[in-house]
Amino acid sequence: MPELNQKGFAHLLLMVLLVAGVGLGVYLVGQKTQLFPWAASNPVSAPVISPTPSTSADSDGDGFSDSKEVFMGTDRNKACGVDAWPVDVNNDTVINGGDMSFMVPYVKGTKPYSRRYDLNQDSKIDEADTAVIQANFLKTCGTQPTSTPTTSQKPSPTPTPSAKPTPTAGTPQGLGVTSNSCALGNPEVSLSWSGVLGVNGYNVYRKYSFQNDYSYIGNVSGANNIGFVDTKATGIVASSKGSYRIVSGDNNGQSDYSNVVYITTLGCVGSTTPPAPQGLRAESTTCKGSNAEVSLNWSAVGSVNGYNIYRRYDFQNEYNYIGTTTTTSFADAPATGIVENATGYYRVVSGNNSGQSGYSNTIQIKSANCP
Repeated sequence: MPELNQKGFAHLLLMVLLVAGVGLGVYLVGQKTQLFPWAASNPVSAPVISPTPSTSADSDGDGFSDSKEVFMGTDRNKACGVDAWPVDVNNDTVINGGDMSFMVPYVKGTKPYSRRYDLNQDSKIDEADTAVIQANFLKTCGTQPTSTPTTSQKPSPTPTPSAKPTPTAGTPQGLGVTSNSCALGNPEVSLSWSGVLGVNGYNVYRKYSFQNDYSYIGNVSGANNIGFVDTKATGIVASSKGSYRIVSGDNNGQSDYSNVVYITTLGCVGSTTPPAPQGLRAESTTCKGSNAEVSLNWSAVGSVNGYNIYRRYDFQNEYNYIGTTTTTSFADAPATGIVENATGYYRVVSGNNSGQSGYSNTIQIKSANCP
């Protein structure tokens, strides 16, 4: 019996403690206890979520939208300063050879990918990003840079350039070549086609065999003007061909593309074409400000009309035509891609009325060490 009395006493004591605890809790709530004063006066609120930057807003007016700057990690509220103007990759407030030099290791892949220098936001750093820099060359901080480079051969055409999902203008038919020549070593192609009633004009596009896509090269106004002369078809040479296509356009948009016509070397390569120039060399490499200037010379070729000069930077895949001369010298200025850690390559062809020669020897020019 004494054992049972001890158990009963323990149960009774437990019930007394529970009742006392409940009572104490009620009292504390009623008195608004000061043990945790913030609990009543400062309830926890949900965190404020910053809005997603607009894809078109440009808060600092530097030519790069807020969303692009968020991607690259630059300051979307400042147009100047460290990591504020995206295209100013070396943060010196002016776009020059220093920015090109800075980008070379990233283009070559000797430095790892960084969003900061992915200027066109395509998840890789390549020639397209250096093109953004070249499009803003010699601009200074706050001068409204260009975030997407423009093509110098693409003026605003008379036909509406943006195509509609459902074309309204009739598609040109019968595109063909009416003549071609090789005057001064520069292939020239004359095109014609059947007119389309009621259109404003036609846009002309060309692609060389070493290019991936067609490029706009000009336009013709008026429905009845059904011819175009490509006077600078410099890429149609030995071992390379060109192709052309056109569209018509009215006030509602562009038509589908016409048939494609192909041109192979224009008959410009044969027994009467001149020999390739010999002895290409660099006479000097100088600096004008931050821009390199390269002076080239080579041995004369008899009975030619002139020479075409081609250049490639080591971060480019193809040579680009940069000029024509009737003498045996040429100054490339500015050679903006020849900067620290980058190299330029040059080659020359001669030309007469029968066509162009093969390429000369190739020379390479290292950094001009321009400031």
